[in-house]
Amino acid sequence: MSKKRNASFSKRKLNAINEDPLWIIVRKFVKTEMRPILNEIKSRKESDEIRIYLMNYLIVRIISIFENYLLNSALRIFKSYQIDTSKILKNINSEVPLEQQIISSYSFMNLKDINILFSHIINKRFFDEIKYESETGGGFSYDDDVHIPYASPLHKNWKKFEKMFELRDGIIHHNKLIKMKWREFRDSLESVIDFLICTSVILPV
Repeated sequence: MSKKRNASFSKRKLNAINEDPLWIIVRKFVKTEMRPILNEIKSRKESDEIRIYLMNYLIVRIISIFENYLLNSALRIFKSYQIDTSKILKNINSEVPLEQQIISSYSFMNLKDINILFSHIINKRFFDEIKYESETGGGFSYDDDVHIPYASPLHKNWKKFEKMFELRDGIIHHNKLIKMKWREFRDSLESVIDFLICTSVILPV
């Protein structure tokens, strides 16, 4: 079991709070941003610099969408439901809303943090539930229209899903330019989309 962490509060995290319906944000990203860029990537040769730049842009953007979706999901759940936090948080400040301390104390770019926090919320192993939803097709029945055509689902690409966070960090923090084959890139993006779809099925938001 993970150790309890000290409650913290970050005003910077409050800038990530979004009042819009969360799934609408994902759909808008997919339809108006991701798909047109994917079409442009497919039309260019593998060595084309614009293709490479667009791939790197989408890696950063989709992980940003992921982070914002998970952060706001946690915020809304802890705001709307009475959830015992005694096993995951200590030294809570009674003058700051609990949900704001939760999103300040956990990183939604860190997969270990995400698994700990959402496993506590649903009282099951969160990542196991995500994989189950992906494998049984629960996510596909939720919103077929956001999937990338011909891409493999998350449960077949879990390692690619995990690697997306490493790639994003390399681009942001180490000035790397990532080059990928089309199929690998397509399946990597789909793994993140599929994760969010399965999350929307599992979580009570």
